[in-house]
Amino acid sequence: MCAWSVVVLLSVLLFATDSAAHRKRIAGFKGRASLYKVLKPKGVKAVHQATLEVLDRVGIVLEHPGARKMLLAAGGKEKDDRITIPPQLVESCLALCPTTVTLKGREKFYTLGRGRRQFAQNAGGIPYVMEGGRRREAVRADNKETVTLLDALDTVSTITPPFTPKDVPGKSLALWMFYDTVQNTTKPIRGPGVHTPRELVALKKMADIAGVEVTATVSPISPLRFPQKPVETMLK
Repeated sequence: MCAWSVVVLLSVLLFATDSAAHRKRIAGFKGRASLYKVLKPKGVKAVHQATLEVLDRVGIVLEHPGARKMLLAAGGKEKDDRITIPPQLVESCLALCPTTVTLKGREKFYTLGRGRRQFAQNAGGIPYVMEGGRRREAVRADNKETVTLLDALDTVSTITPPFTPKDVPGKSLALWMFYDTVQNTTKPIRGPGVHTPRELVALKKMADIAGVEVTATVSPISPLRFPQKPVETMLK
């Protein structure tokens, strides 16, 4: 059995290199949504197998000493400055992940994984707004107005903070994005992205005060290189 921290870490690593799970959801849509069917099941499997091969043969650069030790103890192997991850380790950890996930908003709940289609606006963190035919930098008011609109749409199940406003300090950007989103929706919130453990802790406190659960994200720039700070945030 893998430690849950290994499961979480591997889930993030696999998500960064394998979009198969997302494509599988898209491939399962029917009717009007079939316009978004980009892969057949055979193609989904091929992407997944190729990802397992990359993790096994190429490996990842993992700069966090604790995470390196964790993966090596679970069955990873050192290869120069990289750690390779055997397919059986990835598959065994994925098998431990829950088959359903319930997202909690201030008033509304959505459970993913029961065969129900869930639609979400997923264009988060946009830095600019088109207004009057001209591009301008996004501000807090843009998040407030857009989230209010998304909250009123029955077809949208969850909401991601749409914009990265330029009228707030950069160090507290994610916190302001969450604040302006949770104020204007009762639906579950996905995101925003965080970069440091301190930022994650502050976001968790805000979510607890609002009585919601938040699915914050951490995204390394490279899918095969994980600097120490993002991994420290993942493990937090």
